[in-house]
This record gives sequence, C-alpha cells and structure tokens, in this order.
Amino acid sequence: MATRRDLWIPLWAAAALAAAGCASDSLVARDSSGEADDDYMGDDDYGAADDDASDDDSAPPPEEEDNDFLTARPVGADRFVFVVNTERDTVSKIDVDTLAVTTLPTGARPVQVAVTPGGEQAVTFNADSDDVSVIDVAAGSVTDVAVRDDLNTLAMSPSGGHVLCYYDTDNEDDASPPSGVQSFNDVSVVDLGTLETQSFAVGFNPTDVHFTPDGSLAVLSSDGALSLVDLSRPIAEVGGELVLISDDQLDPPEVEEVELTPDGRFVYGRRRAANEIFAVDLESLEVIALPAGDDPSDMDLTPDGASVVVVSRGTQELLVYDAHDPVTEPLAVPVPPEVTAGSVYLSPTGGAAVVYTTAVREDRFGYWDLATGEIDVHPLVKPVEAARIAPDGASVIFFHTLEDVSGAPADAYTGRWAISLVRLQDFLVQPVIVEDPVDSYVDSDDGRHGVFLMTDNTLVGVIDYEHLLVDDVEVPSVPRHVGMLPDTGLAYVSQEHPLGRISFLDAAALSTSTVTGFELNSQIED
Repeated sequence: MATRRDLWIPLWAAAALAAAGCASDSLVARDSSGEADDDYMGDDDYGAADDDASDDDSAPPPEEEDNDFLTARPVGADRFVFVVNTERDTVSKIDVDTLAVTTLPTGARPVQVAVTPGGEQAVTFNADSDDVSVIDVAAGSVTDVAVRDDLNTLAMSPSGGHVLCYYDTDNEDDASPPSGVQSFNDVSVVDLGTLETQSFAVGFNPTDVHFTPDGSLAVLSSDGALSLVDLSRPIAEVGGELVLISDDQLDPPEVEEVELTPDGRFVYGRRRAANEIFAVDLESLEVIALPAGDDPSDMDLTPDGASVVVVSRGTQELLVYDAHDPVTEPLAVPVPPEVTAGSVYLSPTGGAAVVYTTAVREDRFGYWDLATGEIDVHPLVKPVEAARIAPDGASVIFFHTLEDVSGAPADAYTGRWAISLVRLQDFLVQPVIVEDPVDSYVDSDDGRHGVFLMTDNTLVGVIDYEHLLVDDVEVPSVPRHVGMLPDTGLAYVSQEHPLGRISFLDAAALSTSTVTGFELNSQIED
C-alpha cells in the first residue's frame, strides 16, 4: 500500500509560508532589470480594471495561454497500455490486469504512440528512421511504413483508419535535427488497413489537425490557409485541397484555433491579432468573415456542436454564434467588469462555463450559466494559469500561477504554487498548496478523480472531487507522463528509469503497483 500524505497546508501556517518563492516561470512581462511588471502593458489598464487612463493602451495585449498540461506518452486502450521506449527503439505493451509486459521492436527513436479505438492496432512515430511502426496487438507483429523525411508529429483519425504525419514547429526536437533539405509543408497519410502511404504538400507551417467524428475528413490549419484531406478516398487518390482564409497572403495572421463542427459542414477559426473569426463552408468552400468585437482571445465549440463561443476581450463580452448558420448575428453576453474576459472553458456536459484570464494577474473567475445567460463572479486565492471542468461537469480545477495579485496582503498562498477545486453546486472553494508546479494532469472518465504530476517530484497528486480532497501517493522514481485507462479509476504513471518503469495508481484506494524493467525480466513491486 502506498503512503498517503495530505497536501493541504492550513491557513494557520500563513506566517511561515508568506516568504516569496522563485518566480522564474512567471507568465507576466519583465522589464530589462528582470523585475516583474505588475501590468502587462506597462499598467493594468486592460480588461476588468484600468488603473490609469493616461497610460498608453496602444500596445497589443498578450495572448491568453491555453496550457494543455496533459501530453501523455503512454497510451491506453481497454486493458493494455503502450509505452514508447525512445532510447531503446522499442514499444512496451503492458497488460493492466496481469502487469505482464511484452516489448516489441520499432523504428529508430519512437517518440509518439497512438492506439486505434478498439485497441486492434498501435502506431509509433519514429523520429530517426522517418517511418511509423504499425503493431498488430493480437498477433504481436510489427510492420514499419515509411513516411516523408524529417516530420515530427503523428495524429490518428477518430475511426483509427489513418494516421497523418507532419512537421509541427511547436514540436521541434533538438535531439533529432533535420539533415539535407527541410520542408515545413509535407504531410504523409498512412492507411492502417492497407499499410500504404500517400504524401503531398499542404499550406505552409501546419500547426494542427482536426477530424470529423467518422474520420472521413481531416482539416490541417496553417498560415493563411486550411488544407482539406478527404480520407474516404482510396489512399492513392488522397491529397490536400487548399482553402485560403486570408486576403493578405504576404503576411497572413497566424491561426490560433480551429474548430470543426461534428457534421463536417463548417470549420471555424480564430487568428492572432484579427478582430474577426472566419467560417469555411466545406460544401461550397466559401470563406465567411465574422466580426468578433475587439481582440478576440479565445474560441470554443459547445459540446453539442450547436454553437461557437468567442471571447471578445477588448469589448468584455462573449459572442455566441450559431454553428450551423454563421451569418446569423451572434448573441452578445456581457462579462461583469469584476473579471477580465480572456478565456472560456465550457463544461463537457453543456450548460455552463468558466470565464477567466491568464494574461492578467487576477484572483477571480466568472461562472456562466448558459440557460440564464448570467455570469456570476467568484473569488480565488491566486491568479489563474489554466482551468479544467471535470468530465461530469460538477467540479472545476484551477491551476494557479506562482505570482500573486500585485499589492494583495500576504497569506498562506503567497509565493507558493497552488491549485483550487471548486464545487459548482455551491461554489465551495478548496485551495491547496502544491510543492512544485503541476506539469501533467488527467481526469477519470466519470469525473470522480483527477491525477496530476509535479515537476521533478515523486509524489503524485490524487484529487477526490466528490469530497474536494487532495492527497499524494509516492512512486519509486521521478514521473514524466500520466494517463487514465478508459472507464476505470486507474491511472498509469511512467517514470524515469534506465530499463523503463510504470506505476498503476488506483485513485480511490490510493495504492500503486509498479512494473520495472521492460527490456529484462519484468518484476512487480508492491
């Protein structure tokens, strides 16, 4: 049984904890002396409060940060977890029921693994051999399929019928620099049924790919354009159809976000420093510019696919567009002046959202009831770095910055990393100090538990959302990635170890089982 230790530090410890911590990971701007600038435009005159109307408001505000946190290398499907062993050119299949480990060879330096929805196939992307390894899970056989040179990212369609490989500049890897010629436009599509490949060029600098739920269409966003890839065609006929989304092709605004409606009819996008969003009708390929107030800073599709929500940061409102009829005038929802409209996170169950900012050090958030249209403001102990609503929609977790609100009185959380759990039924807030910054986080499917990793810390945080409790469980070595097995409360935590190590963590029981030595005779440690 793993050791259980509570992470919470009571308020009576405020005096001892008030000393300021290191702010090397600050999200706020710093001047030439290295000091933090309290207000990211030289004052704090953007959004909810303007302290000095004489200050210069002409500088562009910073982007809101959308911290993903979870980029798990191990991938689970049904009863198996797959872990790439990058330095040993292998992938390990771990049976969660028995903890038996089967290790299979891959191409050179596998850095990603994806698994088909039914768990029949696993696919690794191999950075140094310019190929993917397709694994027949039942048979244990491996087939290497070549892709274009010097790509670095793999994406699997929801149906599991295809994988797309492309070069994402946000995913650059110094360990595997390109040699010879280098293209930033190449895409390779692998048909996982026939194991055939088709490669072609798309718009410059593809940054993301979205699929229709049936996997028949892929949409790659790039600078100034979208590339449409019809995956319903035979692999020999697959190519990228370019749709220009900017009149300025000499210096097109960078696409920040793309949303694809579930029926595959419309694509919506938000571009950096553009006071509009765009919609593309995928039947006519018409590009429609939609006014989005001043400085739209976030955009999301509601879980039912019916609406597109845009945060107009400059005009302090939320704009709600009909996703199936984009030319209809959007509904404008004013955001109270007490909270800056910067980012919105929609509940997975629909009906509600939280509104907050990551660009301003602000210790509050708005709760948006979509049925009434009302936004109520609630306090937090520290500014927000990221927020996530649990899958059941009952709770929200806020990840806080190390920095505090300028001029706020010192308390237990001053200069400390922290998270806050909020029960949305009654807005009970449970702030919790954490020893190190959170760098990975995952929820169970039922929303009852969350599991998070802290940087270079062997203590793994476990959240009980029902009771708003946070505990920690120690694993044998420093964790690197975390994920959750589907339809279970069982998390898997991969760790640093010369021969490979992964722990399975029961979030309800706060217990772990560990497998060490994927390449040798694996052993179970309790």
